[in-house]
Amino acid sequence: KATLNAHKEEIVAKLGNLPEVNNESNGAAGLCWKPIQIQLKCLRGVKDKVPKGHYVLKVSLCGRLGGSALHWSTPEEQQWAEMTPPVSHDGNFYNVEIYFDQSVHTVVPARMDVKLGMILLFELFLLRGTNTYIDRIVGWGVFPLCDNNFDALEGKFKCPFLRGHYDAKLDRFKKIENLISSDLDHWLCNLYFQVCMNMNSNDSNEQYCQGKSSPVTTVGAGDSGTSSPATSHLEELEKHRFSVCCHSATEIRVSRRITEHFYFGVYAVYSELVLGQWNSWDFWFIVLLIVFLWFVRLYLHYCSQWSFLQAISVPVTKFQFFPHTVELCYQNSLLHTSEELVMVVVGPLTLNVMMLLMVLMRWGCQQLFGSFPSFLSKFIMAMGLWSVLDPLAVFVVDAVLGRLTYSAEKPTADAAKLYWLFLRTEQSGIPGVLITAVLYTILFIISSTVLYLYFLRLHSEGWLLDVFERIHSDEATFFIPLDLEISNQELSYIMKKAEQWRGINGERRKVAVYDYIWDDSARKSGVSSCDLQHQVEISKSTAISGEITVHVSIYTVHLSGFQELYRHFLRLPDGAIVEVSSNYSFVSFQKACCQISTCEKVVSHHISPSLIVGAHQC
Repeated sequence: KATLNAHKEEIVAKLGNLPEVNNESNGAAGLCWKPIQIQLKCLRGVKDKVPKGHYVLKVSLCGRLGGSALHWSTPEEQQWAEMTPPVSHDGNFYNVEIYFDQSVHTVVPARMDVKLGMILLFELFLLRGTNTYIDRIVGWGVFPLCDNNFDALEGKFKCPFLRGHYDAKLDRFKKIENLISSDLDHWLCNLYFQVCMNMNSNDSNEQYCQGKSSPVTTVGAGDSGTSSPATSHLEELEKHRFSVCCHSATEIRVSRRITEHFYFGVYAVYSELVLGQWNSWDFWFIVLLIVFLWFVRLYLHYCSQWSFLQAISVPVTKFQFFPHTVELCYQNSLLHTSEELVMVVVGPLTLNVMMLLMVLMRWGCQQLFGSFPSFLSKFIMAMGLWSVLDPLAVFVVDAVLGRLTYSAEKPTADAAKLYWLFLRTEQSGIPGVLITAVLYTILFIISSTVLYLYFLRLHSEGWLLDVFERIHSDEATFFIPLDLEISNQELSYIMKKAEQWRGINGERRKVAVYDYIWDDSARKSGVSSCDLQHQVEISKSTAISGEITVHVSIYTVHLSGFQELYRHFLRLPDGAIVEVSSNYSFVSFQKACCQISTCEKVVSHHISPSLIVGAHQC
């Protein structure tokens, strides 16, 4: 323990602290930091989307998506902890990646201090040079800080980058995904990185990270050949994933999913109400709000019972308010079984109706105005908590006051009303206990469901639902562009530019488009569906029903008639358009085509129908 405390003091002395976190957490006395190492490997798919120059990658910690980055109190250490050394990029279409192979060492809040929705912000800077007079951001990406178990990230991951500077308006992971899927030109590239837990020294930490991953061979800009080092590099990148969920959804039972939803809800409420962060203003505001709503809940509960008694014309002998309870006395023998049953549930039901009305008001304001005051959002959330806990709170107070026993002078506890009723009429109070337990269970399920749905879908404009889906979904759920994927618009531009190009020696470029059709008969019989001669024999009806992969090739035609492959692309059956390395021969493409075409995507980008003309040359 002494060693751990000394390590924490060393971190704080070197980096300072995060004022934004400490002001909302347990204070300086309760610092709980977890040192991590982020190994930034490469950005793939950059190509000519960014100009030639030197680039650095910055890593920041944000309180939530759409929020500002948190800063250390020691500025001179901040750059060391968050930014990589400059790396050059030539800016050509064959410069597929920017290779960093650098690590940044920093600390993140421990599990008890991690706020739900914290993210890592990656920003790609183009340093000033011939193409720009100032340092500017050309791309950015965000990644959750914790997994579905609310533990700090550890493993190999990939993160899509957007063009331009960090946009705080994109405050949902789903918004970023929808932006990329609607127009692939918003997407820049994919970042590959690894997160490791730091040891007590840099040397041991380097050995730890290297021990968890196989060696990675450095691939320079433009090296896209088929040699074994490059193949090993690509195989290593295949181990990276976008999902942070530790277990696949197909492997999780229904009971486990329900438990995860419940655990997420409890953790989210704890995080949103800043419980345990006693030195912040928000904490004391929430405490005052909960105390105030205690009286609102209490008096609504008993006023609804009094109103029901007045409605059925039952005289009330005593109705007196206290800070902790309300004394409501009436003659129990005047009520039928159904009326006594209503007396048990009318209090919690009134609170649930009030909660439902506030949720509807919250939904209406969001639809009309697009926003809602944060104070009222927390008011609804705290009221929902009391709606869930109301039967328990009433039972505890009644038990302390001795209301579980029957007395003509004192009020009877709500939980004991049916027991004494059945004991008086049926000579056994067990049915009353069972009915009360069933009623309270149903009320708990209803109130918990209303609170959970509000909290997940309406509170803070539904950002909790976005966070839940991001950290609990599988890899196949997300849309992540392939590293070499391009948009239909970009392919059309490349083809038009190629047709207009003329070389200094009279060379020109032409485009060839081929259709490769896969059908079940070819797969079952073992015939290669990449065989062009076989494809000619396929009927038109088969071509319409089968999967089609379109191969678009751009050749440089010399005056001698020699054709040199310049660039070529694949339109996969799912609609994705990817560029194939120009080092691959046409025969190599035919062998790999069948494997590439089995890639799965969530969203399709369709090529212009005019390009799908089938085995012809332009």
